[in-house]
Amino acid sequence: MQEAVGRHARTRARAEAEEVISAVLSDPRVQAARALVEAAETELGMELCASLQFQHRCDQAVAEGYAAWSPGPVRASTAAGAGSACCPAGTTPRRRNRAVQFSGKNMSASQRTKILGATRWVLGRIGRVKAARIPRQQHVVSQVLLKQFTMDERDDRGPQVRPIDVQFPERSNKLKSTRACGWAENFIAYDSASAEDLWNSVERRAPAAFEAVHAGTPFADHLHVETLRDLIVLHYVRSHRYRHVYTNAFETVRAKVPGELVERFPEPLRREALRQTGLHLTGADALNAFAQRLVEQSEVTQDFGSGALFRTSIESMFHRVRAESSNWHLEVLRPESGQFLIGDNPALSVRTDTTPWECNMAIGDAHSLVLPISPRHLLALGRHHVAGTIPRATVNQLNTVQVLAADRYVYMHPRSTRLEAFARETAKRWRPDPVSPYRASTSATRNKKS
Repeated sequence: MQEAVGRHARTRARAEAEEVISAVLSDPRVQAARALVEAAETELGMELCASLQFQHRCDQAVAEGYAAWSPGPVRASTAAGAGSACCPAGTTPRRRNRAVQFSGKNMSASQRTKILGATRWVLGRIGRVKAARIPRQQHVVSQVLLKQFTMDERDDRGPQVRPIDVQFPERSNKLKSTRACGWAENFIAYDSASAEDLWNSVERRAPAAFEAVHAGTPFADHLHVETLRDLIVLHYVRSHRYRHVYTNAFETVRAKVPGELVERFPEPLRREALRQTGLHLTGADALNAFAQRLVEQSEVTQDFGSGALFRTSIESMFHRVRAESSNWHLEVLRPESGQFLIGDNPALSVRTDTTPWECNMAIGDAHSLVLPISPRHLLALGRHHVAGTIPRATVNQLNTVQVLAADRYVYMHPRSTRLEAFARETAKRWRPDPVSPYRASTSATRNKKS
């Protein structure tokens, strides 16, 4: 009964939130103010838009740093949705005359400042309502995949998996449900519904593909092959690794752009500074400070801060990598002895010419892309469709790279006692510092992980 009441309350809250958003967005004054913001931003940035090219530079940096094998930069559209016309149909002539003022040309600076401030407040309110609907704990490892490593407990707790903390390998960890594992806090912090729909389009096809693998017929249906390949791509892109590369690429570009603007476009910067501030900037330091201000005020930087840029970037990268991986074939590998474990950053590019194997390099430099899908099965991309077995030494190398590439945890079947000891010893040997390999970029990656 309490669960039913809780579900009803959550459904009611979501419905009310939708009504609030719809009501605010449909208000003609809000639409007019949004149009004014766009017009003002377009006018202010008209002279420098050709020189900034900030969105393209960031996309290119991410593409070069993460998917060097994919030709061309990954484009991620972040343009805000344009509002409707300032003077909606059916308004009175008096209101139409008032709406004409929203072009910005007939307004004083103080009027424009007031309207821009009010509009940002309204849009911020909309953003807060929408943010309240975004799930805080978002899985980077699909639950349907983690369930392949679980065991049902006798006390009706449901399927459980054994987590190992690779930052503190001596720490004892209780068995957990798949819901409590493999998630990152606010991984996609802005309007994550479209990304969740994209992930679900792959995950809902996974159970049938897993059944085919367990039955020994993974290549009998081309749809199963496509699903398993998409599952590799999904976990390769929706990962701590991708967010780390994306954040570093953006910060690198943001640091370089102001200096390049001062060097290449000093006169347009001076004219823009005079128009915005009324000051004549002559020194390089003053120009650089103003260029930094322009970059921080740019739409792409604002979208980076809100998370909108990351969402569009990761969706675009998923489509890009999936298109490229369609040219690869699938390998389904089983261990001659031993078992596989899975980390919280499970899809890895690997090279096999070092000990231990290297991982997380660009795909163009890798020998393969691997993903464990059960204690007895691992997927890899290769030149031919292959179903075969691998020796214990190779299994150990594959488990080692899962430990090395994990953000915080690796997971295994609850009865894998030898594998548990192997994971703890590997973490102590190869990860002596209790630090994630993906925490060094910005606060966007300093979130609690499960």
